[in-house]
Amino acid sequence: MDAKQFIEEYGREEAEKVAKNAGSNIAYFSQIANGHRNASFKLAAKLVEASGGRLDQFKLMSATHDRKVVAS
Repeated sequence: MDAKQFIEEYGREEAEKVAKNAGSNIAYFSQIANGHRNASFKLAAKLVEASGGRLDQFKLMSATHDRKVVAS
């Protein structure tokens, strides 16, 4: 699952715990969830481990590629 799905399913509090246990923070995790940042290979691996395998490493590393671009 990706970061956005994780927050929707498990809540912000659980996402904050996972981010902290991976050596990150909820602000950066939220940027990944909203498609503004991609996790590095190392951070993605730590997030997957901290989530007990609930997060998908590839989806964390390619979050910005999944964003829909809307023309203005």
